[in-house]
Amino acid sequence: MAEVEVLKGQPVVLECHVSGAGDAEVRWYHDNDLIADDERISSSFDGTVCILTIQDSTLEDEGDYLCQIENDQGVVSTSAEVLIDEGMAMPIFKEKLHNLNVIEGENACFDIRVVGNPAPVVEWFKDGVQLEDEGRVMIIDDVDDNEPDLFSLVIENCKPSDAGQYTCLAMNEAGKDSCNADLSVIPTSESLKTPDAAEIPLEFLEGQDVTLKALMSADHPTASWLKDDEPITQSDHYNIDAKEGVHTLTIKDASPEDSGIYTCETTDDSTSTFNVTIKGNICTFLYIYFVCLYFVFYFCLSKMCYNNVSPARQIMYGRLYHKRKTKNKTSE
Repeated sequence: MAEVEVLKGQPVVLECHVSGAGDAEVRWYHDNDLIADDERISSSFDGTVCILTIQDSTLEDEGDYLCQIENDQGVVSTSAEVLIDEGMAMPIFKEKLHNLNVIEGENACFDIRVVGNPAPVVEWFKDGVQLEDEGRVMIIDDVDDNEPDLFSLVIENCKPSDAGQYTCLAMNEAGKDSCNADLSVIPTSESLKTPDAAEIPLEFLEGQDVTLKALMSADHPTASWLKDDEPITQSDHYNIDAKEGVHTLTIKDASPEDSGIYTCETTDDSTSTFNVTIKGNICTFLYIYFVCLYFVFYFCLSKMCYNNVSPARQIMYGRLYHKRKTKNKTSE
């Protein structure tokens, strides 16, 4: 038998020929395991040709196959290797870029996760101009051997001129995709002001996971997060993390109640401040609006109807209401 190579999902057909074995018994093996016919796998033998067919191939079908033919004259066998190719898949971002704001002199770190087949090539751009791995710019393609889909762009000792739109372009033979984010750099003079004056406004939609990053030197041992000057602790709603000088706070399933001033403070009194606004879902807003409108309409209509009733009937309705209320209290 000859080696067979197919794309994932395509059928695999193995075929071998034999003579003088019309009454022989044929067995097929995959990596030494006996193969049994099922809905996806079928075999046939017409006395001279043995055929094994595997429909809708998967990566698990890859391996060594052996065809064994046995009769009263003896046993013969032949083998071949089957290779399953995953095929090409255009790049897909599992984690896109997020907006960053840093104080002048701090490091900015953009992280993305992207997969594809073949493995994508990643390029970085600032305001449409491609960046090179030189000077204060570090392009890292092998952040972690255990996470080959992770790519990073680090800008050291940020300056106001580093502010702008950053783009990550991932491409392979199957296609390409990109994502963008903005970097804001707060001049040192502004960062020394009170938090109310140093805020950078950030807007997100209700239901999103919001990640705030405070990038500081790696020798800062600890940092604490606050919302409106109240401490934040690790919980199902808040995820606090720190890695190589990057302190992150993730607000899970954010709602308008999460809007406020967020501050990251380190032990040397360095701070990063974020003015976060969570915009409510339009459907929720419309629902509340129409409910309020309904009650206003109902109240106005009731008031109008009551005012159109004669004074005598108004007195009668009042007495009936008082009588019913007294009866209900007595029954209780």
